[in-house]
Amino acid sequence: MEFQHILFPVDFSKPCEQAVPPVLQMMKSLGARVTLLHAWQVPCAWSSGMDPRMLEGLIDFKGLQNQQQAALEQFRKVHFASAGAEAVLRNGDPATQISEYARTAGLDLIMMPTHAYGCFRAALIGSVAAKVIHDALCAVWTSAHMEKLHSPPYPYRLIMCAVDDTEESIKTIRHAGLLAGDLECSMIIVHALADHAQSESQVSSRLESCEALAQVSVPIYMEKGEIATVVPETARRYGADLVVVGRGHAPEMLGSWRSHIYPIIRNSPCPVLTI
Repeated sequence: MEFQHILFPVDFSKPCEQAVPPVLQMMKSLGARVTLLHAWQVPCAWSSGMDPRMLEGLIDFKGLQNQQQAALEQFRKVHFASAGAEAVLRNGDPATQISEYARTAGLDLIMMPTHAYGCFRAALIGSVAAKVIHDALCAVWTSAHMEKLHSPPYPYRLIMCAVDDTEESIKTIRHAGLLAGDLECSMIIVHALADHAQSESQVSSRLESCEALAQVSVPIYMEKGEIATVVPETARRYGADLVVVGRGHAPEMLGSWRSHIYPIIRNSPCPVLTI
């Protein structure tokens, strides 16, 4: 099984509640465990930028913590009581707490919606989601369009794996293939031909090599254009239910694909899983 333990960050927002059905259905499809995590901080308006430790004598931290714990437990009972989910409360920066907990607890997958609103939605996917995608060592599932996922098309029908033609793609294809097997759905591979100096036959040959090394055999499509445009448009054209992309973790991998992940998530017609 590809994913055995899912972390679902909870902030009690509307996008968070709308993400509950996809989390439950992923849990059921994979036979995975789920842990709910709520990270809370003293509101900035109370501290005016002061070190929270300086307010310990002025604010009832214990009372605030009890309130947050009660809210988290209520959320668990309402949405995950029958799933046997564990609930964890942490104090501190949400993005840091989410990434650190996932790392120390050895979780496989983080599932969270984005929180970009209003006029900033076109430029951002939400600071917490962006930080988690950047810092987390495990896979991260997210979507910028939770309001459209009230009746998600489960069981999954098609996973689209978007890759370049480098050796890093082998890992991404392998993960996508394992997930497609676990979810019992079809899979395709898509590559954006942004560099017109490359011949399609050369790229096709390298992709077929990556596919063979990943022990996957699925249709490969090559589309001309920039990655950030090609991936969402192709996902829409083929009716993908999930887009899988690799993001890498080494410093030298922070260019090409990482620079396109946020617009891919923002414009994708379906959730995006970054590996």
